[in-house]
Amino acid sequence: MTSRAGAAVKVLRVVERDDEGPPGTVVRVDRDGPVVACGRGAVVLLEVQPEGRRAMGGADWARGGGPREGEVLGGTRT
Repeated sequence: MTSRAGAAVKVLRVVERDDEGPPGTVVRVDRDGPVVACGRGAVVLLEVQPEGRRAMGGADWARGGGPREGEVLGGTRT
């Protein structure tokens, strides 16, 4: 579970990647979905369920107004 813009987002399926960055930061959006840094390594959000919506592929979420590169999920960047 994480959040975006104050709304809950269930993370249903991920796959690991070698990217790096501050935890929670979307380092890029690739064809499979948003790639989110975890401190050491990263995960691709393959399937998510935004609050009040049905489960969907991470790529569909990103195309439909989901997170963009540089955005921080689960909090704000200082």
